[in-house]
Amino acid sequence: MSRVLSSVVGSLVWALVASLVGTAWLLGRWPVLGRGQVVLFRDDVAVPDPVRPVRWAHGDPVALRAWPLDGVTWLFSPVIAPGTQQLLVVVAALVLVGTGTGVLAHRVASALPTVPPQGAAVAAALLAVVNPYTVERLLLGQAPTLLGCAVIGWVVLAARGTSSGWRRVGWVALAMLPAAVTPWGGVVAVVVAVAALWLPRPVPHADRASA
Repeated sequence: MSRVLSSVVGSLVWALVASLVGTAWLLGRWPVLGRGQVVLFRDDVAVPDPVRPVRWAHGDPVALRAWPLDGVTWLFSPVIAPGTQQLLVVVAALVLVGTGTGVLAHRVASALPTVPPQGAAVAAALLAVVNPYTVERLLLGQAPTLLGCAVIGWVVLAARGTSSGWRRVGWVALAMLPAAVTPWGGVVAVVVAVAALWLPRPVPHADRASA
C-alpha cells in the first residue's frame, strides 16, 4: 500500500512540476492573462463590481452561456477581486488538466514495461497544458471553458479508482465540480463520468490466467 501511495504522490509531483512549467510559459507569452487585474480579453470579461444575478436558473440560451460563472464571480468578489479570479481560473484550468493527464498517463505507463512512468507523466502533462487547443481557448478568452477538459483526467481516475459505492460517487462528484462553472464543462464532465463508471474494468492478466 505504501508503495502504491508513494507512486501516486511521485507521479503527481512530476505532473505538477511539468504543469507549472507549461503554465508559466503560456502566461509569459501572453502577459495580459497573468496580471491579476480586471481584463476585457475577447470572451473573458470581468467588471470591477459584479452585480448579484437576478436568478440562478435561466431558460434563455444566451443567459446560459455565462451561467453559473457570473454568479460564482459575484459570490467571491468581496474576498477575491474579479481580475484575480480571472487569473486563478486560467492557472487552475492549466494545472488541473496537466496534473490529471499526467497522473493518468503514469498509471497507464506503470503497466507497460517499456515506458518509464515518470517520463510519461511529464510528457503527458506538458502536452495537455501546451497544445493548439489550449492556446486557441486562451486566445479567445475562453479559459473557463478549459475547465471542462481540465477535469477529464481526474474524473477518470476517480471513477476507475479502488474506492467503491458512495465513496466512489463522492470522489467523482468532487472531480467534476470545477467543470460545473460552465454548461459545456458540466456536460463534458457528466459524459466522461458516466462512460468511466459504466465501462467494464479490464481483467488483470493473473485473473485471466487463473480463469
